[in-house]
Amino acid sequence: MKVLYVFLLAMPLITVDAYSQVIRLSRAAIDSIMNPPLYESEGEILLFEQKSEDIGAVYDTDSLQIVHFNFKNNTDRSVTISRVATSCGCVTAVFPVHPVAAGCTGEISATFNPRGKDGTFESNLFVYTDLSDKQPVSKLSVYANVLAGDEWDYLPQKMGHLRLKHKEVCFSDVEAGNIYTERILCANSGVRPLRLVATILPSYVEFDVEPEIIGPGEEGDIKITVDTSKLPREVGDTLRFGVLVGGIEGIPSKRTIKGIIDLKNSKK
Repeated sequence: MKVLYVFLLAMPLITVDAYSQVIRLSRAAIDSIMNPPLYESEGEILLFEQKSEDIGAVYDTDSLQIVHFNFKNNTDRSVTISRVATSCGCVTAVFPVHPVAAGCTGEISATFNPRGKDGTFESNLFVYTDLSDKQPVSKLSVYANVLAGDEWDYLPQKMGHLRLKHKEVCFSDVEAGNIYTERILCANSGVRPLRLVATILPSYVEFDVEPEIIGPGEEGDIKITVDTSKLPREVGDTLRFGVLVGGIEGIPSKRTIKGIIDLKNSKK
């Protein structure tokens, strides 16, 4: 008995049997698998009120979305839905398993999970019955527009539950003997207050946070201050440093704010 394994990663579709024979399927054959032709009498068996549902705009962090397809058995005999196949694993279907008597109604529920999705989405559901084991009697469609649900997307950098506008500060056009400060907008995306400290800090750099404790869901400012009077005497035109932030989770490389000081003007 031959066993076929189907790979959908490349076109044209390739199937491999137990004897390692390679068979190339045409695009028409591929489409028949992904979009099977309907039973010729499909409109005469199950009559749906609507065959498509548009969920609309949802966020990828939203809960499961459920839509319903109501139908009527349009035949003069009982019909049993044997299975409902979906074109995407993020959609699952629930349907009546008992026979639907002639002229009676039923419902198919489709549940869409938006997690991991982005942009315009479409999934098809193919309804099979005891009258059509190989061909679906109906094709249903679910549409959605999935949006990024990260409320901190304006602070793209992450240090544990600390979100930051950026993880680098640049001090340009500095002059000897002056003090300069750069700010980084940040927020606490966690459920516990954050008290940030600097565990590794050069002698010419000061670290401060406003407010001192950033509550859950609150914003703050990280202040990086450079005192040029304390800079090493023998340095080039550019001095780089790092500030290791404590009070948050993560390996040191993920908790480091990088700093650059442009010393060209200070040497004029």
